[in-house]
Amino acid sequence: MQVVRVTLAVLRQVAVDQPVGVSALARALELPKSTTQRHLKLLAEEGWLVESGADHAKWELGPASQELARRAPAELNLRDAALPAMHRLAAAQRETVYMAVPSGEAAVLIERVDSPQPVRTYNALGTQVPLHGPATGKAILAHLPGPMRENVLNSPLTRFNPRTLHAEDLARQLDEVRTNGFAVNVCEWRPDVVGFASPVLDGDGAPLCSIGLSMPASRYAPERLHEWGAATIVAATEIRTSLGLRTPLL
Repeated sequence: MQVVRVTLAVLRQVAVDQPVGVSALARALELPKSTTQRHLKLLAEEGWLVESGADHAKWELGPASQELARRAPAELNLRDAALPAMHRLAAAQRETVYMAVPSGEAAVLIERVDSPQPVRTYNALGTQVPLHGPATGKAILAHLPGPMRENVLNSPLTRFNPRTLHAEDLARQLDEVRTNGFAVNVCEWRPDVVGFASPVLDGDGAPLCSIGLSMPASRYAPERLHEWGAATIVAATEIRTSLGLRTPLL
């Protein structure tokens, strides 16, 4: 049973950090490098992970993981309803669009529409993302029930880089998310990525998912912040309409 737990821990950590090297993964899991490598090879043999990078020195989720993410029954109707709006958003803004769904104290990317531009952001489907870093996570976090939101804010928040928000600043930003209808991430998770996201809320105001627009920091222009944020709100509203949720997006 312990072997299974370690294997699953390796899979989860790769989903969070991908693409990730063996040494970094072993440090994050506090495992010997040889043990980590053994579990990586096992997961690769079954298609759950693949080696990536020019020198195959890093690991990311494989086709089996991505297929599992695509087949989650509770998410199929949501994905079907979201894809037309996601394609429209990606075509209009020429940037990558993601869908993330809540998963405990994290979110999971279950759909993506790639930017047509040669330089673009990329996260594999099935990637688990933190709620306090990327815009897709913050859009969900802002609309979680108060006790769940406070639990995240009161827990140790991983600092991904110097721009990652502290709990007090994050709490203020979540208030702005609820007021403005969209979340912003300016290099707070990955240092070269900027994102905008809006939640798709159910009839009770709980987040079903978030729709995010992601771009390299080199294309970010502060004066377009509200334009990009508004574009994600439009996409989220279209998805709510497709799902028959006709109350206004909060």
